Amino acid sequence: MRRTSFPLIVGVILLLSTTSMNHTTTQDRFGPQNLPFRTSLAPHSAITLTSDSDFAAQGWPGNGTEQSPYAIDSLEIETDGTCITIANTDVRFIISNCSLSSLTSGEGRGIFVSNVSYGVIFNNTIHDKEYGVRLNVVNFLEIRENNIHGCAADGIYMVFTSGAVVAGNKIYGNANLGLNVYLHTLYSEVYDNMIGFNSGGNANDDGLYNEWDDGSGTGNVWSDYSGTGSYSISGMGVDHYPRGFLSRPADVQYVLDSSVPPVEWEVRLPNPQSYTMLWENEIFASGSLNSSLDYLSKAVDGLAIGLYNLTLVVDDESGHSLVDTVIITVFEESTTSTGATSTSTDTDTGAIPSPFGPMTAVTVSAGVIGVVAIAAFVVFRKR
Repeated sequence: MRRTSFPLIVGVILLLSTTSMNHTTTQDRFGPQNLPFRTSLAPHSAITLTSDSDFAAQGWPGNGTEQSPYAIDSLEIETDGTCITIANTDVRFIISNCSLSSLTSGEGRGIFVSNVSYGVIFNNTIHDKEYGVRLNVVNFLEIRENNIHGCAADGIYMVFTSGAVVAGNKIYGNANLGLNVYLHTLYSEVYDNMIGFNSGGNANDDGLYNEWDDGSGTGNVWSDYSGTGSYSISGMGVDHYPRGFLSRPADVQYVLDSSVPPVEWEVRLPNPQSYTMLWENEIFASGSLNSSLDYLSKAVDGLAIGLYNLTLVVDDESGHSLVDTVIITVFEESTTSTGATSTSTDTDTGAIPSPFGPMTAVTVSAGVIGVVAIAAFVVFRKR
């Protein structure tokens, strides 16, 4: 049974100080291709594993090797305590496809990992706990493609952790931070997650040498991203390739009778529900959002001289909304302009701006998935 903690962390720090994280190597070692799948969930009581031998003693399949990790799979655990505890182990394990929740909202931890090396937490739904996932003195663990929401504290909390990968998760609607990378967490990677609507802030990084994108174009999707530049994480972190839950297209200015491209939004929500479009403060289109990535657009050429406002409201099933408004200006003749300035609004309310001009018939078109005919426009949507 392993009982090292601080010395182990120091050793890992020295090792990682002379090397760099490799995404391909990490994913190959713990990739989702090695994970088991079942078609239904089996009710189960809380699980506690505090030594390497406990896995075999409790009958979990696998042998703890890289080729055959111990598998905790497709279970439904509902308890006010900690659903799954793993401590003082070096064997490889996978927790996958589980539903973890509380009998009383906001109690206990979904998954607690302490003094552990090597593991994967993949494709679990964890909700209404105190913490979704909490790591304490952990090395080389992956948290991938989980849905973590409604926790009374942080969605994910990491302390004294090194070499972790947090990727492809949906972390939203938690009462404190979505992702709290706390003290002495180093050389960990966070990318391709959807993080938003967390009351205490979406993320914090008090560690060192952690990366908030993959270094080659993929960052995270943030509910409060302004649409321009990098995204600063409270503390030490920077996401160099951020995206927003709702993109912020620029305002449009053009000369009468000119041809301009449609206004297009990219909509990325962790639990998408619906959208509403307004022209001059009048609703002219609404529908369902069925995928984590939708494209909505509206043609704005062919207008008379004047000012017009086009507003999109998107709703998430978690009860949050985002609003964006684009101002369209049509000139009689070409004028010198310093460029369009976005009037986009990022808010959790459904407040709609006042109208800026008369109602005008237009055409709406978008996407590549399907066609919804509403009045004089078409919206295409694709995943």
